[in-house]
Amino acid sequence: MFTNPIPLAFGNFYHIFNRGNNRENVFIQQRNYTYFMELWWKHTFQIAETYAFYLLRNHFHAVVYIKNEEDLTGFRESTPDSRRSPRERHDRDASGENLSGLINHGNSWRVIIPQNSAM
Repeated sequence: MFTNPIPLAFGNFYHIFNRGNNRENVFIQQRNYTYFMELWWKHTFQIAETYAFYLLRNHFHAVVYIKNEEDLTGFRESTPDSRRSPRERHDRDASGENLSGLINHGNSWRVIIPQNSAM
């Protein structure tokens, strides 16, 4: 387990993965997968490109590219939620499908993928 995840940096590829608390299932019903992906796209499309993802019952994996800083110019100024924490933005989306209590937020793991490695 990673206790000090590396910070995400512009212009890098990452393997991001997380699991349910106590390895419990995060995706209990089929609609949970759909809801997760809706949230994923909503919160990542402006800052990252998703190359692959894999959703299992109790965890997920994603390969993402964090866009270059130049590509994000004006992003924070243009988003009304930019002053809110990710948790506050998520809580505003309360719709009964809240997965945040099931996912292990304290240990979201990420591994940088070296630029010269084959994908």
